[in-house]
Amino acid sequence: QANTTNLHLHGIYADAVSDDTFTRVSPGQEKLYEYLLHPQTGSSLLFYHPHADGSTWVQMYGGMAGGLLIEDEAQEEAL
Repeated sequence: QANTTNLHLHGIYADAVSDDTFTRVSPGQEKLYEYLLHPQTGSSLLFYHPHADGSTWVQMYGGMAGGLLIEDEAQEEAL
């Protein structure tokens, strides 16, 4: 279906259930994404983008991508 989408993160330590690239979100639908951040993720700048077959490149080139900043205060204090 046109404009079907989903969300995929690069750089996160997550299982396939949390980062399920086979999920489909159709126009008018909503989906809440929740990720368990494992300690090894630490302070990170991650990249997110849509990952639905047939729509990925059109949506990415249309601006549907970006960065997700994670700040690990304990890691930063240890530096």
